[in-house]
Amino acid sequence: GKSMLAPIVSSLKKAEIFKMDYTLEQIVFLNYLGISSNNATKYLMRYSVNFLIYNSMIGRNSNFRFSDWTSIWNSTDPTKYVKRLVSNEGDFIFKKIKEKKLLIPFMFHNALWHAEIFFQSFPDIKMVHINRHPVDVIHSWYRRGYGTEFYLKELNATTLFNYKNKKLPYYARGWEEEYLKLSDIDRIIKMINFINSNHNKSYKGLSKKNQSQVLRINFDRMVAKPKNDLKRITKFLNTEKTLY
Repeated sequence: GKSMLAPIVSSLKKAEIFKMDYTLEQIVFLNYLGISSNNATKYLMRYSVNFLIYNSMIGRNSNFRFSDWTSIWNSTDPTKYVKRLVSNEGDFIFKKIKEKKLLIPFMFHNALWHAEIFFQSFPDIKMVHINRHPVDVIHSWYRRGYGTEFYLKELNATTLFNYKNKKLPYYARGWEEEYLKLSDIDRIIKMINFINSNHNKSYKGLSKKNQSQVLRINFDRMVAKPKNDLKRITKFLNTEKTLY
């Protein structure tokens, strides 16, 4: 769902190509596990986001890989990012961002679940949460082997924690024994239900102001009738759609 939604948001007027940063995500998950305090988490998130945005605006660390969603070649105007490679740098960059009222999207996993620390770190952010049917997510996770030893692979980007000499995904915190006893498919079903339940619980626990900063999109409805949700998204983000 996120890989469908993020490029759409990036196609809107005044929007930058969306950003992904697995290290930034780990900061949030470590906070959930109680390893990183709220103050340390807020500092690291603000620090990381500030420099991710700054580096992007001067062409530093640009993604030129054709097949990646975050590649400049998948943006509405790749030449803009190429020109930044020879642009000046300095404090004026942040002034430029504010004057042009740029829309700078980030793609996160399970952001709504951890919305409280996001809003503490960035009080003015807006969050577009896309909800996909759990059966489809379960099928996708099962095909990728997320109920097996996948988390021990070098390419795994999910935060793990130690439990009785086992490395478990952070979704399993609080029901470790059950996780170890379940079959692969039942683990996945339990994890998806656990994540979705936490999304709903987190949203209900937000203040009315913060709830108004969250737009929830249904994946199946958007696929069937994209224009309706596109109108909702552009209104919510105070922008307009483009030819892209």
